[in-house]
Amino acid sequence: MEAPSSQGVSTQYIKILRELYKNFTTRISPLYNDINIDVKRGISTIGDNVDDISDEIRTFSKRFDYVFTSGGVGPTHDDVTYLGLARAFDEELQKSSDIVSAIEQYFANSELSNKSAEFADKLSMIPKSAELLWSNCSLHGKQIRFPVVRLHNVIALPGVPIFCEQAFDEIKGQIFSLSLKPLFSETLYTSQDELRFAQQLSKIASIYDGVVEIGSYPVINNSFFKTKLILDSESAESGRAAADEVIRLLGG
Repeated sequence: MEAPSSQGVSTQYIKILRELYKNFTTRISPLYNDINIDVKRGISTIGDNVDDISDEIRTFSKRFDYVFTSGGVGPTHDDVTYLGLARAFDEELQKSSDIVSAIEQYFANSELSNKSAEFADKLSMIPKSAELLWSNCSLHGKQIRFPVVRLHNVIALPGVPIFCEQAFDEIKGQIFSLSLKPLFSETLYTSQDELRFAQQLSKIASIYDGVVEIGSYPVINNSFFKTKLILDSESAESGRAAADEVIRLLGG
């Protein structure tokens, strides 16, 4: 599934299941710094109830560009994230042969090889129309291909902290491909009152309308500055050009 076509992807909702919310606050959040994603909504923590999971996913997948889950992905009875994800979109679960192959490959020639079929029975049951995003993770010195399930705008990350971090770091480029574009943001201060340059500033804003956002804000009770201007753009080139024009306008 391709990333949304909107070029203004800036609002993400990060949803952490169960007690694993620290995965986001300590591990995942810093990884947004190099992909220009502005996280507007933080963390939701819920239990292992399938109905709660599906309700939460259904609600927030409609409100936010991306929803992430962490936890509830595994071979035990309380690992029900995939089931909750399927129900949120009225889908059935089906076995993924790709996941089965990955599990068999990982357990090959290990003391748990006889358990691979048992693990695969649970781990490979994913929503019917889900997409697999593959990440390479390291466990006990062994490299494994770890599947991350994506259904529409919902991405199910593993709950094990190191897997969660590694998986997100590897697949973020696939998820946020449109958001990897360079962003521009600059704040300017001037001792001039905004009324003195409002008309000329409006002309500059008109030239870059739809490309660069220019905001002018009065600064109260400051001995040095009377106005603060903020320029934001998804184009580094256009943002720089507009900022240079504003600087010239202010006599810089």
